[in-house]
Amino acid sequence: MANKRRGRFIAAALIIIALVGLWFFWRHYRVGSGPGLVRGISSQRGLPATAKNRESRSGSANTPSPQPVDSVTVPSAVKRLSDPVVFVLKGRVLSDGERGLPGAHLRIFTGASSQDAVPPARTILAGKGGGYRVELDFVQNQAFRVRAEMDGFAAREEVILTESKGGATIDFVLSRRASMVSGRVVGSEGKGTAGVQVQVTVPPRGRAEGAGFLFPDIRNGYSSTDGSFLFEGLSPGPVLLEILPKNELSQVRHLELKPGKNTVEVRLPRAEELEVRVTNRGGRPLSSADVRTSWLNAGMIQAHTKSDGIARLRIPDLIDQKITLIVKAEGYLQKVVERPPRTTSLEVVLLEAAQLVGRVTTENAQPVPDCRVLTQAWITDGQDGTRVSTGGTARTDQDGRFSIEAVEFGRLLVSCK
Repeated sequence: MANKRRGRFIAAALIIIALVGLWFFWRHYRVGSGPGLVRGISSQRGLPATAKNRESRSGSANTPSPQPVDSVTVPSAVKRLSDPVVFVLKGRVLSDGERGLPGAHLRIFTGASSQDAVPPARTILAGKGGGYRVELDFVQNQAFRVRAEMDGFAAREEVILTESKGGATIDFVLSRRASMVSGRVVGSEGKGTAGVQVQVTVPPRGRAEGAGFLFPDIRNGYSSTDGSFLFEGLSPGPVLLEILPKNELSQVRHLELKPGKNTVEVRLPRAEELEVRVTNRGGRPLSSADVRTSWLNAGMIQAHTKSDGIARLRIPDLIDQKITLIVKAEGYLQKVVERPPRTTSLEVVLLEAAQLVGRVTTENAQPVPDCRVLTQAWITDGQDGTRVSTGGTARTDQDGRFSIEAVEFGRLLVSCK
């Protein structure tokens, strides 16, 4: 019996010892794991981004990281102030038979000069029926060139000026063959004249509607040693040919160009030289004075005096009449003189200009606006003894002031309403 009790006591003691051991073991595990968990979280905050991403992928609840915003879409109903104004250029490319030319190239260049060796800013192809449409940034009074090309046709280039917002409708008309003008400038004796300026003006062949304006195609050149000249790559149709000899009347020809070569000879009329000497009242020669003829129907000849005060003009022999000359120089009054027929030399005396400044008031010193002020004075021209009026007129401003340019001042006449 005693042994049986002792066995039960030992078993109970072992159970108690085991329970106490389990309690101590459980308590030690729980207390020790707390600081370790905190350290684990703290150390995770210091991990590199790649390590954190690996750990977040192993978890069950991953929070997506924010993505950067590259751009914001502007609603179509909202127009930004920086958007450029668009100029719409449209039309058709046609043959001279009014047939559309699909597939024609249109090359658009900035600037009006065809001498600029720059690549085209835009190149487009004409579509069905030769139609085209292109949008360009609008700039007020911007000039640009559009060149229409098609295999088997002569290219056509138009200079377009954007006059206002909106756009323009322009049709280009191409010809199968280009035209060329071959000519010669000869003098009154029948010999070729070298160094004469020759200008060909080809009017626009297309049609422009809307806010665009077409410029004519203008070509310039000079006659060679034998008087010959040549212009190639022109569009068939009417052109204006001008021969512009220095200090002589220009010669104008209206031509109808056919495809291929066109020839013309321009004969300059027989002319005589008129020598005009310009001086002041003291006899000093005036350089750079402007001397020009004034004919209503025959054109104008212009020359400038050299350091000796002499200007030479070539007067056509076919004009057998009095010729009016207008002579002016800076700081001098303009003078109009008549050249008798067949006169080969002439002397012109210019009078120094002066300024008369004044003011018109009432008895109470109040300004009188819009009054006509007239000076009258006559002097004798030292060349031919004629009396020349040197008076002038002016109107007073709101403060009653006036200014008159004249040479000598005689009577002063004032007329007020």
